[in-house]
Amino acid sequence: MRSFQRLMAPALFLLTGATSAIGQSSLYEAIGELDGVWQTDGQSCDVSSTDDTKPVVIKGGVFNLYESECAFQSARIVSNTLQGTLLCYGEGEEWNEGFVRDRQTLEFTKEGVTFRSCSR
Repeated sequence: MRSFQRLMAPALFLLTGATSAIGQSSLYEAIGELDGVWQTDGQSCDVSSTDDTKPVVIKGGVFNLYESECAFQSARIVSNTLQGTLLCYGEGEEWNEGFVRDRQTLEFTKEGVTFRSCSR
């Protein structure tokens, strides 16, 4: 699988270029809150799983999914909601996906699919 380091540079630029210093701090905090293991209905919380029941592992704004990875292409905070677009790569293809998280819940939605935290 291709490294996301090349794809993260533009994403970090968009995050820093789109916010004030105070907003940027809140934005990075909101993205950092995602670090951990997340699952949908039908997925386990076992990160050693090797099939499509493998949960999503998020660290530093990079989403490691079954056979793909995603990182924030753009993000913003609206009220208490983190909204953004993810740039994803897998199986030789790149695509964008929408992302929304109400920071008061332990869930986020990516392309209409709800994920719940495994650690809370």
